[in-house]
Amino acid sequence: MINPTIVCVLGAHRSGTSLVTRVLNLLGMHLGPRKHLMPPADWNPTGYWEHRQIEELNNTILERLGGKWYEPPIFPQRWENSSELDDLRQRAHAIIQEDFATAKVWGWKNPQTCLTLPFWQQLLPTMRYVICLRHPIDVARSLEYRKGCSLEKGIYLWLLYIKSALEYTTGHPRRLIFYEYLLANWQHDLQHLAEFLGNPELAKQTDIENAIREFINPRLQHYCSFKTGRDYEANHLSKAIDMAHWVYLNLKDVQDSQQDLILQLIKEALQALTPEIERQKREAHNKWMKQVSMALKEIGNFIPDGESFILVDDGQWQTSESIAGRRRIPFIERDGQYWGVPPDDATAISELDRLRRSGASFIVFGWPAFWWFDYYTEFHKYLRSKFTCILENSRLITFDLQR
Repeated sequence: MINPTIVCVLGAHRSGTSLVTRVLNLLGMHLGPRKHLMPPADWNPTGYWEHRQIEELNNTILERLGGKWYEPPIFPQRWENSSELDDLRQRAHAIIQEDFATAKVWGWKNPQTCLTLPFWQQLLPTMRYVICLRHPIDVARSLEYRKGCSLEKGIYLWLLYIKSALEYTTGHPRRLIFYEYLLANWQHDLQHLAEFLGNPELAKQTDIENAIREFINPRLQHYCSFKTGRDYEANHLSKAIDMAHWVYLNLKDVQDSQQDLILQLIKEALQALTPEIERQKREAHNKWMKQVSMALKEIGNFIPDGESFILVDDGQWQTSESIAGRRRIPFIERDGQYWGVPPDDATAISELDRLRRSGASFIVFGWPAFWWFDYYTEFHKYLRSKFTCILENSRLITFDLQR
């Protein structure tokens, strides 16, 4: 397709990016084949509307640079031009060609793109942006409940993601959508989004309006500090949190010419929060390594000496510690090295069968990989139907691949 309209949906986690992306999808924005979209889950029952391979690609970029979505790396100068990412550029080109080449209007959402956007801007120099915003306290409360983040860490991530989204999209066509306002008056935002896509007439189509009315469910909004005001404990970090609140309120009318003040305030808030975030990071690392040590001992107790076992999502463990007498195989692996997570269920099943034929006797899921069971539903069914689960607790789930 010559000169397609490409829209990238940005926003911190838990900011309504899924809701906005589905609305854009109903207005004609192609999201890729349905089989490549992340399935609904308990945390997002109406669907993520997120391309799984793009999400994995973004995660791999962050990992290559030494970070995660919740621990963003320090990006070196012109990192997006690094030859170490050449294979990821090829993968991105393949995804674009296979899933979007014939679409007149297409796009994607993935919160990590706020951080990795320079990578995509090299591949797709002409893009439009929709930035989703939700009150930072509500984002932090949601992350606290669903991901175990502290209030301070949730606020910190919101500030960092919004800072990146604003800086990388300055001077480009963009529209800011506020989650709270969208829930309260979606017809207003519907018209603006339709115009942004170049399809203003679609906002008035009855079938589209009915589909959006059915899809938008205000009851799924579990936190609403925007209406209730301050609901956090006053402490030495209150000023930084109040600054984030001020940023949110003033983003509604921000113009490119007024953006510098908001970015400066974001930087000051991040600086104020950094010492506490670093303290929490050290504490979490110590707790994590203690958990890893206990898990490795349990694996040694259940897997006989001389056997090989697959460790799912090996890169999440943050340790190369081995278990005497047992061979640890990363999953997925290439030439014995951890290669990242699979793009789909079929790849996961195929790789498991290949490693099983090569002599792997067990597959182990540590708690960092429990999300696989919700994400790769067919792979999960395959495991449960074909193999015996010999251990299942809060740290480990282990299947015997021999029976």
